[in-house]
This record gives sequence, structure tokens and C-alpha cells, in this order.
Amino acid sequence: MDKPPVTTFKTRLNESIQSIEHGRVINPNYEEIVVGSFSGKIIGFSPEPATLAVPEITDRAHEKQRIAEIEADLKKRVEDTEVEVKRLQGCLQREMDKVKERPALVIPQIDVNVQFSLDAKGSHYLLSIETKCPLEYITFACDVLLEMEEVDHTQCAIMLSPPVPEAGSLFLATCRIVLPDLHRVELCVRVAEGQCGTLQIYTIPKITPRTTQLSRVSIPPLCLHERVNTLGDAELRRPMNEVKITGTFTLPEIHSWVSFCFPEVPVKLTSDDITINFRSIFTGSVVTCSYTKGSAEFRTDSITTLFTIKDYIAKQATLSKTKIHVSTAIKEQSIVHVLELLDPVLERQFQLHQQVQLVDALREIQLQEQDVSFMSPEFADILARADDIKRDYQQQPKTLESLFGVIIGLYMTKLKLKGKNPDGKEAELRTQLTHYSLANLKSFFMES
Repeated sequence: MDKPPVTTFKTRLNESIQSIEHGRVINPNYEEIVVGSFSGKIIGFSPEPATLAVPEITDRAHEKQRIAEIEADLKKRVEDTEVEVKRLQGCLQREMDKVKERPALVIPQIDVNVQFSLDAKGSHYLLSIETKCPLEYITFACDVLLEMEEVDHTQCAIMLSPPVPEAGSLFLATCRIVLPDLHRVELCVRVAEGQCGTLQIYTIPKITPRTTQLSRVSIPPLCLHERVNTLGDAELRRPMNEVKITGTFTLPEIHSWVSFCFPEVPVKLTSDDITINFRSIFTGSVVTCSYTKGSAEFRTDSITTLFTIKDYIAKQATLSKTKIHVSTAIKEQSIVHVLELLDPVLERQFQLHQQVQLVDALREIQLQEQDVSFMSPEFADILARADDIKRDYQQQPKTLESLFGVIIGLYMTKLKLKGKNPDGKEAELRTQLTHYSLANLKSFFMES
């Protein structure tokens, strides 16, 4: 009993599991695991050996006769099954003919299970779409810019369409299902912070009559912040900027405003004084939200995040015609602090190009030499992480552009605080980032 469990069997259902139980169902001699899937399937997994029961032959003289009896029995079973299949096909055709003869078609209601979850490790969202019917197409429309790609390229293919800004659609795409009987699709969605919007999902299953189901997913302005229970001591000692908001708002109102800014905010209120912590999965900056009826305080080491919270809460208060008073306290050293947080990430992205060039050469040495213990620790580490390095290198242009966007946003916020004109400054900053050096970047920020 003290030994750790070991894997004896595994499989993939391609559906979400609704319930799981164990017991003796088919054979009283074996414990089974029974699983209920989203589409309604009941699947049993039994340790019973899957063998064909062949009667023991003790008299060799009757061996051929016994084999002939077994073959005849199997043939009869196959024939009976074929007859039953034809009978069911006839019943199905008759029911389909009845449906076609109906004067008015009843559009069926399909159940669509949509999950939009933040993946902190990959710095993106995982979008899961599941139905009880096989999928044929899924179309997307969003009023903010985003990127979408398949998690499994063998299941589906994404085709992008030109955006239609005048119609409020900055992202349009169609996902064509490749597999014939697929009920669930997983997609990777990358979106930048700073703008809020709604992703509209039109799910088209393989059913008659043709129908589609619309689902909506909200994208908050600070969508790349994950909720954490507590912050570390080092995080709490960071230079923190503050914004304090007072007014006539109620606790449910300020809670809904926070939900508008951040993902993963609990729906229900558990007390009269709420404190929620967030950490950016992209930059590592942190946010503490503390609020009650008529008062709210937000503390963060990123001035970009601070002003995003301030602007969007002010916008929501204006829409609800609620009077508020806002005061801010900015610490200049927090700007340098954020640049230092981003420095290791930027350095790693610039090193990827050199590491990718070494991977193939190191693998060739590994094939020729049985023992590669003579390699330096740096080369041994590159060889051990070769697959991860190549995968990350494919995303390097997108990752670098996202990092540049964060730094440019930080710089523009600083200029806004100083009341300076940002014209022409973005091009200068991009030149600094192309020839990156933390010391030079700090000097550029401090001189502005």
C-alpha cells in the first residue's frame, strides 16, 4: 500500500468527462471504471482479459467438428447482426422521410460547452468548444485583435478572413473540422492587454436542418493577469503605485467593475471587505485590489496596469452615472523595476537565435559520440532542451513583438504622466529595443 501508483492503461476520449464511478457492472468477478462523457456516452473499462472463450477439446477426433460448430455460430451471429442493421437503417430512413414531409422544420437546440481558460505556462488562452453532435465548422468574430492557432493540426484547420473594421470585426476566422466524428476542438488564443472586447463563436454541427449556436466570451483589458491567493514577501516589497477611488458605489458595483478589468474574479461576494491578488503571466508584475462599499484601493508595480484600471473603472462609473473621486500616487522607481523584470525574458529571446544554430551541430556530435560528458554545461543544457528551444524559436517574432508592445506601452504611459508629446518617440524606442541593452534602455527612459 505504500508503493506509489503506476500507470497500467491510458486512452483519450476527445470529450470532457461529466462523471466517473467504479463497481461491478458487466462481470461480477471484475471491478470496472465507468465514465459518463459530455455527449452522453457510458464507457466502461474492465481489467477482464479480452479473450474468445473456446471450449476445451479433449478428443482430437472431434476437433474439426467443434471448430465447424464455432464457425457456424459466429457466422450466424454476423448474419443476425447484418439483418438487425438493415432493419434499423430502414427505420431511420422512414423517420427521415417523415421529417422531410413536415410542413414546418423545428430547429433543434444544440448544447455547446465553451471553456476559455488562461494558460500561465504558455502565456495564452485555451479555447475549448464541445458539442454532443459531430462538429463541421466553427466561425469566429472579435472586436479586438488576436491570434488563433490549432492545438492539434490533425483535428482542424483555421482559415483567416480580412477584418471588417467598419462592422466592428477586427478578427474573422473559420475553423474547418478535418476529422469526421469530432465532438471537441481545442484552440490556442493569444491576445494583448489594454483593450476589452467580446469573442463571438458560431458553432455549426453536422445535423439536419442546418443550424448554428452563438456563444460569447468576454476578453477583459487585463486578460493576462491570473488570480493568486497570496503574494510573496519580495513581491510585496516592490515599489508600488497606488490609485484610490471613493464614491457612492455599492460593493456589488465595484466588484462588477473589477470583474470587467480582470479574469477569474469570483462571481459571489464572500464578505464586506474584498482583497484579490493578481500576477501578470507575461511580465511578472503584481496587483492587489482591496475594496468595500464606497472605497477601493489598487496597488501595482506597473504604471501601465494602474492607468488601465483607473481608466476602465472611470468609464464604468460614467456609464452607471456614479460619482467617484480618484487619486493616484506614482513611484518613479517602479518604471525601472518593470524593465528589470522584463530583462531576463528579453535576453532569452535574443539568445534563442544563437541556440537554435547550435542545436543541429550538437545533435550530430551526440550521434557520433556515445559519451558527450565532455561538453560544457552550457552546451549540455542546450542539447537537453533542444526540442523546447526549436518550438520557442518558432514563436520568437510574436513573443518579441508582444514584449516590445509592453515596453512601448510603459514608455507612452510615462510620457503621458509627464505631459510630454510622444510623437516620434516610438521609432526611437524601437531602435533601442532592436539593439537591446538594459543599461541603455534605462538611460533612454530616464532621459525622457
